Amino acid sequence: MEKNEKKKYWLKILATLFLSFFAFIVFSNFKSIKDALFGADYGDIVIAIGAALASCLVGTYAFSEINQIFGLQNDNKRLFAIGFITIAFNNLITLGGSTGHTLRILLLKDKHQIKNILTASFFFSYLNILALAILSFISIGAVFFSVNIPQKILQTFEVIFFIYLFTVSLISLATFKHSFRKKILLKTAEIIKRVFKKDFISDFIHIDQILLSGLNTLGNFGLFSWKILGFILLDWIFSAITLFFCFRALGIFLTPAILFSGYFVGIATGLASMLPGGLGAQDLSQIAFYNIFGISIPMAMSVDILFRITYYFVPFLVALIMYWRLVWKIKK
Repeated sequence: MEKNEKKKYWLKILATLFLSFFAFIVFSNFKSIKDALFGADYGDIVIAIGAALASCLVGTYAFSEINQIFGLQNDNKRLFAIGFITIAFNNLITLGGSTGHTLRILLLKDKHQIKNILTASFFFSYLNILALAILSFISIGAVFFSVNIPQKILQTFEVIFFIYLFTVSLISLATFKHSFRKKILLKTAEIIKRVFKKDFISDFIHIDQILLSGLNTLGNFGLFSWKILGFILLDWIFSAITLFFCFRALGIFLTPAILFSGYFVGIATGLASMLPGGLGAQDLSQIAFYNIFGISIPMAMSVDILFRITYYFVPFLVALIMYWRLVWKIKK
């Protein structure tokens, strides 16, 4: 427990440092940021909001299909609503996907299917990581071949990318290689038993069986499994389109390669920081990246604020309305 408390303590310090630095930059450039935001093209902002909602919707479709493949028996409309709510909540308060997983269990209210819910959620998260890796590889490759980047920045960029690629490869191996996955699950159960004195071995074996069954089902569907990955790729593409229209609203036009590469750097840093929504870490890394390509810090920060509003807060408000409606139905 002491280690867990220390981890939380250092995360709080890290979050405070990132947010303090972020607040300092906003305060230092307040007039420029205010002028940029008030001078934004609101037609482009409306399109950005539409792209953000489209991103949530296609992601929700993929989520619903994955849950059914992994044996979750529930009303389709309710499952779709839960998918939208948890994706929007998880985007805003990302904590390694745990926000979405926990909320799905609470909203589905079925203790008998908890393992199915968790397995489907983790697989959905894996496909999101895989889709991001694919799009990042394409965009970063395009940047390397089309733009002259300083050597030191290029080396840092390569290190971040290869760490991410190694992580994705390891997760892929654990997902699809049954013997490797079983070893990891059993070892994790052993560590939990030793530290917390709780035995989860039978639960982990059950989760392994659910995953194996779901993967077999996906294999039998053939092209349908690629269709699901396609929808998740589309989810990320719509999120990048949201960012594109946030830039365009402020009169800035970037190539798709630079746009998505900067987005990838921000998302990867935000996920690695384990801060809620990557707040501070994601923003500062994106601002620094776009600044390298000639976007001034006040303008990059204005885009970041606009993206936070359109992609994170607007879908979250829609999800909040859906959440209260769903809770009301459950109580009724």
